[in-house]
Amino acid sequence: MNFLGTIFERLRQWPEAVLLQEIRDGQFVSTTAAQLAASVQSAREFLRARGIQPGERVALIAANSAHWLAFDLAVMAEGALVVPLYARQATGELVAMMRDCSPALVCCGDQALRHSVAEHWPDHPPTLLLDEAFVAPPAQQLAEPAGDESGPVAIIYT
Repeated sequence: MNFLGTIFERLRQWPEAVLLQEIRDGQFVSTTAAQLAASVQSAREFLRARGIQPGERVALIAANSAHWLAFDLAVMAEGALVVPLYARQATGELVAMMRDCSPALVCCGDQALRHSVAEHWPDHPPTLLLDEAFVAPPAQQLAEPAGDESGPVAIIYT
């Protein structure tokens, strides 16, 4: 079993375990394993619906959050490569890095960032807001990761 399979198995084994807490509007918000699993599956279905294929790159420009983590895991589980970028970096620099890696999809944390990317990169690839990946509830339970373990390396940045 690869590392993603191990993560998914742990999510299924301890669904009520609180995995992370974040502060939103001055309040602590907890995310359980079951909630994270559902979010990962929603994002995976979202990525499939947009035609993301194994080996393609997906740029992720957003602040760390439960949704960031779920999207990161979803991209890897679909066999695509996550390109995590620092949301507070100058947009021109972000666009230069994205042009270099040729992402099939760009995921932005907010509308202002999405608009700024579009201004700096007129021929940008499809660009979405992170929250869009979690609008629909998952159609199925968390599925096993796609692909095989023959790739040279996988890096998790969470």
